[in-house]
Amino acid sequence: MIPFWIVAARRVMRRVALLRTDLVIMRRQIKALRHIRPFFAADPADFAGQAQIIAQMVREFGPFFVKMAQVAAANADLLPDEIARELAVFHEDVPAMTEAEVNAAFLECYGELPHKRYLDFDPARPVKSGSIGSVYFAKKPFLENGLEVLRPVVIKVGRHNIDREFVIGKMVMGLAIMSSQYWAPHSRLAPFLRAMQEQVDEFVAGFVDELDFDAEAAHHARFFERARHSQIWHVPEIYGHSRRIIEMKYLADAVSLPRALAKRSPREQRRFQRQIVQRLSFTVVRHMLRHQEMHGDLHPGNIMIGDDGRLHLIDWGNVVSLEGKWNAVWDYLAAAILADTGLLADALIRMSTTPAPDVARRSEVIAALDDTLRRKGITPLTRRNLLRELRRGGWEGLHRRGQAVLQLMSNTQQLGVVIRKDYLHLSRALFAAAGSVGTLYEGAPKRRLVQDLILGGANFPLMLARESLAERLGRTRLAAPRPVPALISRHADRQALDRQ
Repeated sequence: MIPFWIVAARRVMRRVALLRTDLVIMRRQIKALRHIRPFFAADPADFAGQAQIIAQMVREFGPFFVKMAQVAAANADLLPDEIARELAVFHEDVPAMTEAEVNAAFLECYGELPHKRYLDFDPARPVKSGSIGSVYFAKKPFLENGLEVLRPVVIKVGRHNIDREFVIGKMVMGLAIMSSQYWAPHSRLAPFLRAMQEQVDEFVAGFVDELDFDAEAAHHARFFERARHSQIWHVPEIYGHSRRIIEMKYLADAVSLPRALAKRSPREQRRFQRQIVQRLSFTVVRHMLRHQEMHGDLHPGNIMIGDDGRLHLIDWGNVVSLEGKWNAVWDYLAAAILADTGLLADALIRMSTTPAPDVARRSEVIAALDDTLRRKGITPLTRRNLLRELRRGGWEGLHRRGQAVLQLMSNTQQLGVVIRKDYLHLSRALFAAAGSVGTLYEGAPKRRLVQDLILGGANFPLMLARESLAERLGRTRLAAPRPVPALISRHADRQALDRQ
């Protein structure tokens, strides 16, 4: 039996090691904030210079800012082109884990190094890295019919102390926001800064949920079963998982959405745009209506396209539940499109962390929303002016109203309203999906996107009928009784005698 003092000493040493790691993280994050001053000192018209400063700050701050950059880049329409391009890099170009970190993860989870489990696994060369971890390609032996065969697999390895990165990042952001009140303690910025700090807390609380690989594996397996017979979307099979490692099927013929678009000729791209936007919108809407949940991070890097045009959806760490949210979400969508600020304020207050106090500020929130929509050039729609305003705004007007749906919820701290984390991450999910659609139509006329979405809505019943038929046939095949081995053998013997 190990003496008590040894156990206590080990516990103290672990805490000291954790404290030392926390101090390293905090020092790096605080140091990264030094870029704020040159950002505000830069020429307001120099978006390229601002973009480089932001990108450098994101890289130095670490996973917390990388995740926020991915969210910001999910809808490039909300940002200057130069900044959007710099932030879009973080969907696929994030500093990788070190070889020592990867080996430590395997020792922690399985008690052995990766080369003991896989062939051709190189911990120093990931195929992709993200804010949560790095992805590797290898081969693994499987038993099939008593024979050992090698299959290509994808291994996702979570970063060490990633939860500490987010918790400490929240604290550092809080300190930065708090310190900013010293130079404007009694100004009109105070409610905005306080709301921003509280919103960061809600933002981080949702991100921390994504760090649970056991929960991610459960989401992944659930949607894999739902996609088993689909002709439109697919989820790669998961082979195994642990607290920090997930192992799944390798998609040999699939590439990310931007790469799939880039490798097609200009003539093929038009058909590809129409096909993918209809399939993606169908998949998202069906998930929302049938399963009451949706993928929470469908940015372009998480949508893979197969040679047959099928969608392969990956990275299921963030799944947003819609149960109990439909009324508020529907009111918000209708109010944002119609620019009805009264209904919009009521919906935002219902989604807030403090509905009762916010009700007392309803008139203030409505006034702020009126000002925001007026600056965006969005006019309220009524029965009398509906056709006239839609005709006057044209395709650009419809696109502007669609943007307002996303922008208003993502920037509520200007109103002093803090949105609950579940609604906040629902807006993030919509941001990501909209950003992927925007990637498809980058540089194309806005009317093309609207036309394809309308066509997709018209084709929805037909696509639904095809999917339902495919699922029914698939379940029938699985339920069909398999031939008895003895009967198969007897039939084979009879065929052999007939040939003689």
